[in-house]
Amino acid sequence: AYQLQFIGKEIKRVWFISGFYADNWWKVNDTNCTVRELEAALEGIIITDIVNLRTDNVRTISGMTVKDYQKRIRSWPTFHNYLYNRYHPYGYDTTWAVALALNATASKLASSPNLRSLTLENFNYSRGKLINDIIMESFHQLNFEGITGSVKFTETGDRAGTVVIQQWRNGTRVPIAIYDNSKNTLRWIGEFQWRDDIVPNDGSKKILIIDYKQISVSSTMAVVVISALGIVFALAFAIWNYKYRKSRLYEMNKNTIKKHISGEVLCEIWKWSIPLGFTTAYVALVSKTFRIYFVYTSVQTKPRRK
Repeated sequence: AYQLQFIGKEIKRVWFISGFYADNWWKVNDTNCTVRELEAALEGIIITDIVNLRTDNVRTISGMTVKDYQKRIRSWPTFHNYLYNRYHPYGYDTTWAVALALNATASKLASSPNLRSLTLENFNYSRGKLINDIIMESFHQLNFEGITGSVKFTETGDRAGTVVIQQWRNGTRVPIAIYDNSKNTLRWIGEFQWRDDIVPNDGSKKILIIDYKQISVSSTMAVVVISALGIVFALAFAIWNYKYRKSRLYEMNKNTIKKHISGEVLCEIWKWSIPLGFTTAYVALVSKTFRIYFVYTSVQTKPRRK
């Protein structure tokens, strides 16, 4: 982007990248760009990342806030013996999700007269399809406040998690907004800042690009030769017609010649010209209509990921 001059006042671009990259990833020299060029191109980009720890003071299902959780985990005797992992809050919420789903499954089995003989203790994979279905149903019904945010699962089993929107400024990530997919809410916690105070457009302007196509020399020569031969034959027939116009043989057969040339040939051409012209025009119209139909249906039926 820097070398192609995609940054600046004349051409304003805002790049969106994922926040899963490692720390200082732009300093790894695996491109033709220098670190300075990458840092210049990164300025002002928008980053989307998952929220590892919720940013509010809501008490979670465990009764702890985020500060309580961090204090408790750091006080663990063996905490400093392990490397830091940014995904440890998800492991904590996952444990709660599994426990709640199993607890709900056990309650459903105990409250149903037809299922009292089934318990989680006698579950096995060969005869446990019914219990497995109840466990999955319990997972889909979960909706609780965890350390990472609201915990809820979609019908396909994906986590309807929380996404943080950040902007890169002076080598650091600045949080701008937080989107909660489970509640479909967007909470602003900051403001965007743009280079030279120019807000980029949320779309692209229409640009007319004229691309001239050049016919190859061989194709041009072929057309010229065929056209020249046609002209030569036409002149030859015209001269022959003028030279032998008073000939007795020509006078006897000129009506027959005119009939075959101008009558039957033109008659056949007239028969084919109308259907060919109609077919050409109608096919173009049908093609355009089908293209519009295909574009609209493909957009409407394409699933959107939240």
